Amino acid sequence: MKNEQLTLDLFAPAPFDEILTGEQESKISITFSNKLKNGWYVLVKPVSGNRTLVIPSFLKHAPDSIKRALIDWTLLPRPRNKNRKKLVRKKKNELETRIWSYFQACGFQTSRTKTIEPEKIRMEAQGRRYNLQHIFDGINDTCFNGQISSLIRWGQFASTTSYQSTASDKYGREHNLITIAGVYDHPSVPEFAVKAVIHHEMLHIAIPPFRKNGRRVIHGAEFRKAEKAYEHYDQWRNWEKNALHTLARDLKRKRANKLLP
Repeated sequence: MKNEQLTLDLFAPAPFDEILTGEQESKISITFSNKLKNGWYVLVKPVSGNRTLVIPSFLKHAPDSIKRALIDWTLLPRPRNKNRKKLVRKKKNELETRIWSYFQACGFQTSRTKTIEPEKIRMEAQGRRYNLQHIFDGINDTCFNGQISSLIRWGQFASTTSYQSTASDKYGREHNLITIAGVYDHPSVPEFAVKAVIHHEMLHIAIPPFRKNGRRVIHGAEFRKAEKAYEHYDQWRNWEKNALHTLARDLKRKRANKLLP
């Protein structure tokens, strides 16, 4: 009988507690969620800066490299310097690519491969105060002659990033998809801010990115001119600068303290 060479894991992955050894890492706690399957998020205490990383339960047995990536992602700073922001964004993308790859290797669909249900998204456009579809339709008629075709939905609770993407349904048909930051789904947010952020994302469809001198240009001269011409642009940018992140922090703090459902 010929000898067979077996490849075995000599050591089980280290638990998170053994990886969280640094001074910064002492401010991180890990919560495993049985309901969470397709992502992860972090809750930050505004005063102490302590962070709670909420992850799916199956990641308890993830390799050390994936646990390390999750911790590094949790510790990413939020710099104000433009060049520093680019470096952090690049690092964030690298970490998320590594983590999503593990999700896929475990057989979980990720948000990058998941198909959408258009009818379900249309039904979820109604927020606590604003109906995104109604506002989208009004802007489409007024500013784009009804030529923009897109689904629109609310993002995760208290999220601060809105974005435009494409996604396919179960029949393979591709749809434009606009996701509006969840922080806008709050009764205190003025209507002009919701309208302006929707207009901004619609512009990404009307004036798509292009390449110039080998670089991908997202907000070119034509885009910026059209954006600044929108009637609520200045009001929105001022509100976003002075209120958006404060509101998001307040909402996350209240949820972390179980003051919100």
